[in-house]
Amino acid sequence: FTPGQRLKQLACARNQLRGLPAALGEVSCAKLFLAHNALEKLSPLPSSVAVIDASHNRLGPWLKLTSAPMLQKLAVASNGLERLSVHLLPMLSSLDASSNHLSALPDGLDPDGLLEKPTTTSALTTIRLSHNALNWLPDSFAPHCPRLMELDLSFNRLRHLPSNIDQLASLRKLSATRNALRDLPAALWRMASLLELHVGRNHLTSLPPPPPPPPQQAT
Repeated sequence: FTPGQRLKQLACARNQLRGLPAALGEVSCAKLFLAHNALEKLSPLPSSVAVIDASHNRLGPWLKLTSAPMLQKLAVASNGLERLSVHLLPMLSSLDASSNHLSALPDGLDPDGLLEKPTTTSALTTIRLSHNALNWLPDSFAPHCPRLMELDLSFNRLRHLPSNIDQLASLRKLSATRNALRDLPAALWRMASLLELHVGRNHLTSLPPPPPPPPQQAT
């Protein structure tokens, strides 16, 4: 690589890469396909990169991305991650961190858990966190994801969903199959945009009653 070189994409999947060359941070590259390698770090990165697929590497236990201001899609599934920080990625719209060891939401998806002001959540439309170890979702999550359309939480350890989940005003698909859910929030009935709800293989004994119809106005 030479400084200023312009690449549309770099595809190096299914090799044995252990690191990225220092010169990569000095080129322009929109898409990086790095899945199925042996990467232990995801740096340096081109500042112009918009898509990264680094699934099936060795990026755990903690991955913190701070140098990708244009990043829109990030896939880091199957990396042994115990913690993931994405709160400095203002354009991120799609996140796939499934099949890791996360016991809490990635930094940036729980604004109350951060010392720094998050800049990530408002652009997200897709979040995939299946096959992790999540045991709760904070109430602070929903209000900060107004554009979220798909949320996959399947195969985790959740016992409850947030009571204010209806603040995910754009959500169309919610997957929470194979958790430990004992009840569902009544707020689900208020989600006008929701088209698919998957909650099979939990511990539910009933569904929440629908809200009463609005009172009729006297004529």
